[in-house]
Amino acid sequence: MKRKTPSTFSCTFARALEAIGDGWSWLIIRNLFHGQSRFAVLQDDLGIARNILSNRLKQLVGAGIVGKVADRQGSKYPEYLLTEKGQELLTVMVALNQWGDRHYTPTKGLASWTIDRATGEPLAPVALQNNLGENVPVERLRHVTVGEVRDHGWPHPENQDAALQE
Repeated sequence: MKRKTPSTFSCTFARALEAIGDGWSWLIIRNLFHGQSRFAVLQDDLGIARNILSNRLKQLVGAGIVGKVADRQGSKYPEYLLTEKGQELLTVMVALNQWGDRHYTPTKGLASWTIDRATGEPLAPVALQNNLGENVPVERLRHVTVGEVRDHGWPHPENQDAALQE
């Protein structure tokens, strides 16, 4: 029997996990979000082996999550920056960080949080909301297929922007 990998599933969740990789990849994305763009700085801050960092960066660049660009100050070493696709992961990261704050903070109170630079206000907790902006409790959630959406006449997510503008 052929062994399955996440990329062999048609499920987009499994494919997204495959594109991102492991915990090191998330930490690299976090540090890129914080402005660390050089290989040596990432390696030093994370304490990650050179070959592992190199492999994860290649994977993230290949997945279109990170871009490799010429250094803006003229150094011969490239910089790594989050692409638009990579920046879209920040919502997931904030949600994961908030979850970690609730369940894994080793001391009393938060050690760090994400703020709006313009106002200094912390971000609101990430919540599950429908297209009407209403919070939806977990017991009301249901994962559906395209066929179920069509059969029930429910709105399709690809049409949500057009529906919201009407």
